[in-house]
Amino acid sequence: ILSGKFKSGKGTATLKGQAHWPQRPHWNADLQIDGYNLQAANLPIARINISPSLRLKGSEKGINLKGTVSIPNADIRIKDLPTNTIKASPDEKIIGESIVQPQQANPRSALTLNTAVDIRLGSEVNFEGFGLDTDIEGGLKLRNRPGKPLNADGTLTMVGGKYTAYGRELTIEHGAFYFNGPLDEPRMNLRVINPIDNVKVGLAITGSPQQPESQLFSTPPMSETEALSYLLTGKPLNATGDSESGMLANAAAKLGMKKSAHRINEIRAKAGFDTLQLESG
Repeated sequence: ILSGKFKSGKGTATLKGQAHWPQRPHWNADLQIDGYNLQAANLPIARINISPSLRLKGSEKGINLKGTVSIPNADIRIKDLPTNTIKASPDEKIIGESIVQPQQANPRSALTLNTAVDIRLGSEVNFEGFGLDTDIEGGLKLRNRPGKPLNADGTLTMVGGKYTAYGRELTIEHGAFYFNGPLDEPRMNLRVINPIDNVKVGLAITGSPQQPESQLFSTPPMSETEALSYLLTGKPLNATGDSESGMLANAAAKLGMKKSAHRINEIRAKAGFDTLQLESG
């Protein structure tokens, strides 16, 4: 029989259950962990507290983990992605490097894990990174089976906040990440706006984080060239200066607005400026 308490940060947790090792390699355990406001991370990029209620049942045949993990408060600050988080293409080959076949796991030694954990975000979860500064609410159901990737089902919603693009601070009108499959493959729906007097312009971003798609919108309706100018400079295209026109042309190219980028170049040429060389990345 196991029973105990432990602390992390200002939070506490209790551990109760039982474990048996009658004869190696045979064993079994049944544990319950309940905690409140435990410090799960205290790093420059993340300060996270959790309140778990988890039950772990296992034996030499496998482990089952079920329960909930509430996150009452978190403060996440990410400047850049670590290099090891960038995925290589599965068919990537490095010239001069010999191919090493992956070793197959020994089925007798592998310990399987079945997970069914619900993640619930509280009202004090803030994320800042990649131009975003917003509170996040919602929850996810995490599930996995042996040999399968960790799946998530649920929605994380952005509550207010700002999105900075090309030096312009835009208001988040709506933002959400939708999960229905592998945890690292959510779909997103983000609308950011720059309300100016009687003009409302914005950018709608959809798709996956790896392959986002963007589209400009405006009220009243206008060309996407004018909408982009209002969005990023707060004024019509014919009122922009040299440096602003250059920024707009590059932004148009990166957003896939090739026609608008060339239109900006035409306007700049008429004004006596040299044609821009567009950046595609």
